[in-house]
Parts: sequence; structure tokens; C-alpha cells
Amino acid sequence: MTDCIRVRGARENNLRDVCVDLPEKQITVFTGVSGSGKSGLGFGTIAAESQRLLNETHTSFIQNFLPNIAQPEADSLENLSAAIVVGQARMDGNSRSTVGTATDIQTMLRLLFGRLGRPAVSHPAQLSFTSPEGMCPRCEGLGRVDDLDLDELIDWDLSLNQGAIRLADYQPGKWFLQIFTDSGFFDNDKPLRDFTEAELERFLRGETTKVKTAHLNLTYEGLLDTFRRTHLSKDRDSLQPHVRRAIDRVVTSQPCPDCGGIAATAAPCSTAGSPGRPGPSTSLGSSLTDPTYVFDEPSVGLHPHDLGPLNTMLRRLRDKGNTVLVVEHKPQVMAIADHIVDMGPGAGEAGGRVASSSCGTSGTRTGRQLMARPALRTSHRTPTGSVDVRHARLHNLRDVSVSFPTGALTAVTGVAGSGKSSLVFGALAGAASTCSTSPPPGCISTTSRCWSACSTGWSTAGRPSWSSSTTSTSSARPTGCWTWVRARGRVVARWSSRAHRATWSPPAPSPATACASTCGEMGQPAQTGGAGVTMPSAASAATMSSREIPSRYMIVSR
Repeated sequence: MTDCIRVRGARENNLRDVCVDLPEKQITVFTGVSGSGKSGLGFGTIAAESQRLLNETHTSFIQNFLPNIAQPEADSLENLSAAIVVGQARMDGNSRSTVGTATDIQTMLRLLFGRLGRPAVSHPAQLSFTSPEGMCPRCEGLGRVDDLDLDELIDWDLSLNQGAIRLADYQPGKWFLQIFTDSGFFDNDKPLRDFTEAELERFLRGETTKVKTAHLNLTYEGLLDTFRRTHLSKDRDSLQPHVRRAIDRVVTSQPCPDCGGIAATAAPCSTAGSPGRPGPSTSLGSSLTDPTYVFDEPSVGLHPHDLGPLNTMLRRLRDKGNTVLVVEHKPQVMAIADHIVDMGPGAGEAGGRVASSSCGTSGTRTGRQLMARPALRTSHRTPTGSVDVRHARLHNLRDVSVSFPTGALTAVTGVAGSGKSSLVFGALAGAASTCSTSPPPGCISTTSRCWSACSTGWSTAGRPSWSSSTTSTSSARPTGCWTWVRARGRVVARWSSRAHRATWSPPAPSPATACASTCGEMGQPAQTGGAGVTMPSAASAATMSSREIPSRYMIVSR
């Protein structure tokens, strides 16, 4: 094979001296079980070395501002071109980000209407809700404004010392309340209902002021400004559940009265489940040729109906003279491959080898799975009850009413953008988070009863390269690994340049209650959220030696 990317002796992650040739200007799909080494070859080796070499073309001064990419462990990598990585990370941005802003469609529309519209607009930015020149000054381009219900936020019959502010962070003894009580502006034992007009104005809307107390220098600002800065200015989905419940209780959102909501007319273009899709499509209009595109499971979350357009996009990138590398599991995407590299045969230590490198995967584990046709279930579990969603209108939902059976597994299907995520993660989960108060306005009118929900998305965890599958930034919290280790003992990790070693030290005599509040009794997968992972019992853990500890519980850390 003459025109190809040559990989020799790749040892990144779990790769075992992999040697493989990948044809240029074709579609190569990496297949294999999870953990077999697909990403280690495509991203950790080929894409990483390409980006590292590209960074080295800049001056030392410029390199200081670029990511520091280590050289992958490999004997040689030849015929690399500039790599463009398209991962699974969801679209970055804020509440003004839409499909139009991510794909530059909005920019082209601004130019079109600015030049051909009447009256003509000399500066197209005046037509943009993302630009200060064009956004509504009141809602700042969001199309909606948030109003605070003071009667929900404040108990007027109580004083500050009695906890008049109905927020957990403002209760007696908390730091946020201390700023008010130590400011010297108020009588902390007077009910807020008895505040004078000047006192109430300073309490709610007081200007930022430096206050010196006996112990600290504080910065005072009114309650409403503090609440907006600490809560409303942040992405709601990034807040803790109890904080979101508090916000939903005291905040009402409505269309901006000044612009009528037109500042956010493009927002419905992006549904709850599809903000990560625009990335690959932005490359189709590029005039660049000959780069290497590396895709990380681009079909994740897509309905089979939507795989046709995805395959068309991959073919168009190839036909423009680009090399396309795809890490993928879907048979429909494998079918368009010019070349398939099947990694395996297993995962982790049982993987890291090339099981097959050709135009097919017959005879490998992937090939056998492609030939299998799982049968549909003929019997179903009897539900224990139901949770009802009524008149859901979140995002593109059109007055949806549906009952979800409890005690059973329910699959919500449909093409991308059909409203699945809006229904489950928006309306249904929103009902769980607000059942103690009231459902989200404009989403649900009634639910059958109060219940709790745990949402698990498919976005990859952002973590440094040395993080393991047990660290707090990846799967430690859902599996409970770190909590179990902290409660049962301590792992002393020693790092060397080529391997990690860990030893087990029995715990000091202390109750294993450090994780009881979050994990319950150990050995219960449902309590630890371990997706079937069962931890050893406390009795067996105390007698384990370092060699007896299962490898999946060992802590790998630099």
C-alpha cells in the first residue's frame, strides 16, 4: 500500500505494538468492543501526533499558548496530514447559542437581510441577537426575562437572624447571610416587614459597597443583585439539583416585554438532544483538502433514519480528497467504509491488537455480532405504577401527554430532534426536581405523584489524560469506586514512567459511614449506581491483600 498512513509499534494506552497501514483519501472505520483500543489508535496515536507536529511548526512563543501534547508511544508514524478531530463533546456556548450560530447560517442570513432588506442595514451586526449592537437591551438577546417572586424568596414575618431569606445558602450560620448581618446596615432581629422603605431598598437593591467588620473586609450588594449574579447568570444545567429547585421556586420566566421574544427566534432550531450535531457539518463548506478527519462515534444518539445523511456527509468529505477515520459501532456506518480495522479481540488487557485489517470483519467478535439478530421480547414486566406527564410544551413538544410505567424499563425512540430528550430530560426530569413545589411553567400541568430521578447523559467526561475509570471526573461517582475505597481503606499509588503500582492498606478503625449518605450499604449495585458493579463486602475487604484486590477496583493515579 503506497498512499497510506503507516503506524509501526504503537503502544499508547493498551495498544500492543500495533502495526497497521491506513489508506489515504478513503474512509477507514475502527471497530471492536469498548476498550479494545480504537480511540487509542485513532485519537491517542494518529490524531495526537498530527496535532503535536502541527504545533511544533509555530514559534516557541506561540507554542506557549497551544495545548501541550505529549508524543505518543510508537516506533514510527509516517505520512501524517493535519488532523481535524470531531469528538462527542456537546456544542459549547450559552443560552444564545443555536444551530444557526454554530454553523454560521445566522451570519449568512444577517448579510442577506442587511444588504437586500428594506431599509438596508449598513452594519449586519445590528440584526444579531448575539451582538450588543443588535440585541434587546432588556433581555440581552435571550428573548426572555427572569422575574423574582419576592414572596417566595422572603418570609416577611421573620428577621435575618431567624432565616427570613428562604434559600439554603442564606440561612443562619451561612456565609451569604453573614454578609448582610455583619454589614451593620440592618437590625438583624427586626422582621423584614417592619423595614423602612430605605432599609428595604438597600436590602434588595443596595449598591456594591465595601464593608469592614471586626474580622473581615466584605463586599456588600443587594439581595436581588447577589441572587442574579450567583444563580441566574450561570447555566441552569450546571447547578446542583437543590439549587435548581430553589431557582424554579422563586424565579418566573416570560417573554421579554420590550422585544416580544423575537431576540430568540432562532432558539427553537436546537432541541435538547441535538446541540452536539452541528460540528461535523461545518467542515463540508471548507475549501481545505487533504486533512485527516477523525470522528469519535458520530452516530451516537442518532436514529437509524438519520444515519443516511451522516453517511452522505462522510462520503462527501472523502470525495473532496480527505482521509476520514471513524471510530464506530453502527453497522450502517461500517457498511460505507473503504477499509475496516477491527481492534480486539477483547477489552483492556485482552485488547490492543489488530484483530482484522481489511474490507470486512468476518471471523472476529465484531463480525459475529453483526451476523447475530437479537429477538424482541415476548413478555414484559408488570409495572408497579405510573408517572404521568400532562401537556408538556418544552422546546418542540406539542402539548404532549404520556404515562411512564414505574418499576419497568421504558425506551423513548424517534428521529433526532423529535423531542425525546425534551420529554425525558426536560419535562419528566423537571417534574421530579420540582415535585415538592410546582412543575416547570410551560412544560407540565400535572404529575401523578412526587418521585425522584437520576439523569445520565452520553457526553464524555472532560478529564486529564492520566485520569482513570475510577477518578472523580469520570465514573467514580456512578460506580461508587472512590467512595468505597475511602470508606474501606486507602490506596497508596506509586507512579513510574511505564506503569502504575498500587498497594492496599487496611482501614483505621472507623465506621464506614463516609459513603452511607450517598452509596448506602456496600455490595448493593442499585445503591451505588454501579450499573451492575458489585463491590466486595466490608468483611472481605478488610482481609484482602494487595494481590487479592480485583483489578477493576485498583486506583490508577499519578
